[in-house]
Formats: sequence, C-alpha cells, structure tokens
Amino acid sequence: MPILDAQRLHKAYGPHTVLGSVDLTIDRAERLGLVGVNGSGKSTLARLLAGLESPDGGQVVVQRGARIVYLPQCPVLDPNRTARQEVLAGLTEWQAAEARYQAASAALAAGQGERKRLTRLIRLQCPRRRLPRRVRSGRSYEK
Repeated sequence: MPILDAQRLHKAYGPHTVLGSVDLTIDRAERLGLVGVNGSGKSTLARLLAGLESPDGGQVVVQRGARIVYLPQCPVLDPNRTARQEVLAGLTEWQAAEARYQAASAALAAGQGERKRLTRLIRLQCPRRRLPRRVRSGRSYEK
C-alpha cells in the first residue's frame, strides 16, 4: 500500500496553471526529489502533498498513521532563540523517543520486569519487526 497517492492534482493561481493533472505515488522506503526550473510548481506540489494547501482539483490520499512534512525554503525562525534552540525545537519527537529508549534500557539493565522491558526495548528499536522467538516465548536471554 502506498504511503501517499496523489491523483489528478490541479492548482492554478489566477489564470496561471502551475500543476495540471499530476499523478504521484510514493511507496514505503522510497525517497523523492523534485527538480525543475523556478516557477515550475515544485514547492506548490510539496505543499499540496503535505496538506498545507488544497488542490483546485484532484486528491491526495495519505496512509493512516503516515505523516507528510514540508520544510519551507525560507523558514520562519524565532528571533529570540539561538540556532541551537531552533534545531532542538524541531527534534521534540526524536527527543521523546530517545528518552523512552533510555528509560527502557536503564530498567532492563537494572533487571526490572525483564521480559516486559526487553519486549518494549525491542519494539522501540524495531517497531515493524516480529519479536525474536525467545522474547515471545518468555525465555530469558541470560544463561
């Protein structure tokens, strides 16, 4: 199932058509690069795919749970924050995931709720993989 499927996208600004009947499908693990001359609709297409603008025609369907993010060419920065603070502000989800991982690692190292903690740690590292049989069966990794 595609992460994103755009069909017959159309976008115009006044009499100027920027995108006319664009179809695009992005599957899991694919990367996409948009190349074109200035004014050819690259940023408009990116904003449509991220849901920041609505197309004049067509539709964008995003897989449930997927998130499409748009990084603007000219970001709006807070003049009261340092460059480091701006970067850290964009990493809140990563920082939360890192904190969960560290907490699960520390609990596992302390021997607290071994099977449950090990399962959680593995899920944090590899959320889409099946758990190793030893973990599923409740057998310990310790000898």
